[in-house]
Amino acid sequence: MKDDGIYKKPLIQRFMLWIHERFPLPNAPFFFLLFIVAYAVAACSEKREVIFSWNIILGCLVSWSYFLLLRIFDEHKDYLIDCNNHPQRVLQRGLITLKHLKVVGVGCIALQLFGSMVIDGGIAGATLA
Repeated sequence: MKDDGIYKKPLIQRFMLWIHERFPLPNAPFFFLLFIVAYAVAACSEKREVIFSWNIILGCLVSWSYFLLLRIFDEHKDYLIDCNNHPQRVLQRGLITLKHLKVVGVGCIALQLFGSMVIDGGIAGATLA
């Protein structure tokens, strides 16, 4: 496998290689759609109008970060198996490490807590759930 100085590239570029390989950004609209549908159903059950708001944008980002967190957990769970079966992957080649993914995972959890608290206006039902 040709190196092309990829190990010397900035971490963000190497991380984006992992994103493109294991969590492609073109899938993000699907995660946004899941949140928007759930939001619309909840609004209809409370008989309120669905009005576009910053809460919807924040909810979409929180939804996306939840699925990213699942991918990160899966990378940790399957790391040793993937080292044997998929040594060409970005993580297995050492372009990023499990520690890098842990930092991103903590960021996802922080975003999810922050988003829930903003949408709830404090610690209320969504945050506690």
